[in-house]
Amino acid sequence: MPRWNPSLSRVEVLQRLGEDTLVTHEVTATSPVGRRDFVSVRHRRRAQAAVYLVGTAARLERLPAQEDCVRAETRLSCIALQPLAGDPGCTRVTWLLSVDLKGWIPAAVTDRVLPRCQADFIGHLRRHLSATARP
Repeated sequence: MPRWNPSLSRVEVLQRLGEDTLVTHEVTATSPVGRRDFVSVRHRRRAQAAVYLVGTAARLERLPAQEDCVRAETRLSCIALQPLAGDPGCTRVTWLLSVDLKGWIPAAVTDRVLPRCQADFIGHLRRHLSATARP
């Protein structure tokens, strides 16, 4: 992901729990809420034409060393990608996000920053998928 998503500086797969489930350590780039790192378990599932990406904070015996950032936690989150019927070039994205950013950050800041981060992620993902689409 860091190759196509500039909001991440590093992603490391810590453990594979099957073909569709990973434990990862992600470090964000500098942002208005500072640098954060996350240790998460992530699962993907394809159901009919839709793809579901689910993640939550992982509890490990030994956590990766923290970098010069604050450890944050992704509570349960889900991204659902569903093709729109009748329009094969369009996909509906539904994103349920619950994050504990740790440290005191005013609600006005997170209320403004998180939606912008989500929109940026979708834009980066759209460009990545367009660039890697098979003819």
